[in-house]
Amino acid sequence: WLDPAVLMAQRPMGTLAKIEVASYPLLGRHARRAGLMFVDRDDPVHRAAALLELVRHWREGAHFLLFPEGTTTTGDGLAPLYEGGLRAAFRLGLSVLPLRLESPDAHYPWIGEASLPPHIQDLCRSERTRVRVHPGTVMAPTGDEDAWLRNLRTFLEPRSN
Repeated sequence: WLDPAVLMAQRPMGTLAKIEVASYPLLGRHARRAGLMFVDRDDPVHRAAALLELVRHWREGAHFLLFPEGTTTTGDGLAPLYEGGLRAAFRLGLSVLPLRLESPDAHYPWIGEASLPPHIQDLCRSERTRVRVHPGTVMAPTGDEDAWLRNLRTFLEPRSN
């Protein structure tokens, strides 16, 4: 839930988020006000509708932030990617700028079945929270779509420090 805020503080853009974010205490209300689009990942019809809406925004020239993992991890590995938005970008001829986020602070990621309020309390109690944003190289949609996705995934894989 913090990753979009970190990135949107650098550059305002649209964001596609899982539907659960809309119901987060306090955060959901701000997310809706900020114009986040929500997708129910368990509903194929809703996923398709969200993808069509995303494509409409892209055709209008909007920039969007996608989190193809759809979750936060401890940084030990990359979760399976939701590829729909990435494949749509490729097919529309849109370049993407992959970003990898990491934090050396154990309290930063909200993972698994952890409850949100205790996580927010941990963040608030912390003297500081460090987040590093590692930009990749802009990836133009050239060549084979599957190879392009593999290259993107390779960049997104966590690195050893």
